[in-house]
Amino acid sequence: MTWTPERRGRLASLADLLIPAGDELPSASAAGVSAEPLDQILAGRDELAEDLQRALDHAGDPATVDELEKALAPEEFQALTTVVSGAYFLDPGVRAHLGYDGPRPIPTHDEQPTDELLAPVRDRGLIYRKA
Repeated sequence: MTWTPERRGRLASLADLLIPAGDELPSASAAGVSAEPLDQILAGRDELAEDLQRALDHAGDPATVDELEKALAPEEFQALTTVVSGAYFLDPGVRAHLGYDGPRPIPTHDEQPTDELLAPVRDRGLIYRKA
């Protein structure tokens, strides 16, 4: 699917309705949601592209988020909000301001537990009741 500059501009204006600037955070368009972050989101969630395109076509010129939601089908509004919020949180400045470093690795059941991980369990002692 081709994302023309016009479509990206349309997305940026709707995105600003969803995420305006405030509290020292940039608006969605200032964070660049319609540029590379859009491409990154759709690379991982390509099933959202068609609903997002339809959302851009059907949105009209809403003045509020409520008007925007009423103008769109539920799946179109969901695609729009998912893409815009995901792209917004890809911005390093936004994440730094919020103190969010991104996902961290979590040990899986395949990894051997370490003493550091097991220490709180051992320290609390037995917590079961005898039958």
